[in-house]
Amino acid sequence: MDFFVAGTLTSSGRARLEDEEVELCIASRVTLKDQKNAVIGKDGSCIVTTHYLWWWTSSSPPIKIHVKSILKAEGHHSIFRREPWIDLFLATDPQAPLIKVVFSGNECGEYLARLETSIQRQAWTQKKAVVKRVEGFDTQVCLTYLSSYLNL
Repeated sequence: MDFFVAGTLTSSGRARLEDEEVELCIASRVTLKDQKNAVIGKDGSCIVTTHYLWWWTSSSPPIKIHVKSILKAEGHHSIFRREPWIDLFLATDPQAPLIKVVFSGNECGEYLARLETSIQRQAWTQKKAVVKRVEGFDTQVCLTYLSSYLNL
């Protein structure tokens, strides 16, 4: 599937995030399916970050999809199926869900909320503010601050 890109893991088996990427939610035992209900991957770890939706298992390399490719995410629960799932509608075909994220546990609601937040905030478009640090230590500034604080 051409909307997935390869990701990398750290030596401890966690997703190697980009500089400004922040992990928002993690779920385990997650299965990915395509629009024809064919299994892409079964029982993997799935995290949502400010930039990507990641999925991997201990035996398969991580794949990720950029959150900006996701137009909409819809959560589903059924009395006939015990696993809740999220349909992801992608920019390539906004009419039909292209990816189904199926949860074995009860993380679906929290995961959907974090994914929707990530889609709405579009953190990948915002640049992090750069803070300049002053080198050295100025005792005069420190003494002035202390004396005003202590009313000397």
